[in-house]
Amino acid sequence: MNDGFSRKVARNHGGKKMKVNEGMIDRAVRVLLGLALISLVYVGPKTPWGWIGLLPLATGLVGFCALYALLGINTCPAKHKDS
Repeated sequence: MNDGFSRKVARNHGGKKMKVNEGMIDRAVRVLLGLALISLVYVGPKTPWGWIGLLPLATGLVGFCALYALLGINTCPAKHKDS
């Protein structure tokens, strides 16, 4: 399946390549968790701590997690070519 979320490489602003290291389930969980945390700003306890949800939301949408890269974790089933 080759959709917009299954890109093998994402580019950051410095022109360096970031390999996608999150699988589809991991990404979906991150997006849902991020949206749930952000909703805390508007409903529930109405605390500004809900903005921390931007981090899992962003990593879920982009497909790259810097912490995963540092720890050598890759939940993406696609094989990457080193080029």
